[in-house]
Amino acid sequence: MRRAWLARAPMRLATRAEAGDAVAAGEVGDLPRAIGGPATRALAGVGITTLAQVAGLTGAELRAMHGVGPKAVRVLTETLDASGRPHRLAG
Repeated sequence: MRRAWLARAPMRLATRAEAGDAVAAGEVGDLPRAIGGPATRALAGVGITTLAQVAGLTGAELRAMHGVGPKAVRVLTETLDASGRPHRLAG
């Protein structure tokens, strides 16, 4: 199904989705390695590559992404808290 979607999707969306498939934890922007590969790929797949972008999302929005689980949300929340950045991840 995914290959069929990639073949028919607009080029900019297909390119972004394929780029997200090739990333590894700790290799995308300033996202922490501890969130794991699936969460890193999920975030990169929708164009989120920095903690500043993550800070604009809610915990519910993150958890709704396939590959982003409770551990990744906890690690991102702790990282944002430690950096002193305001965020909307609580709850």
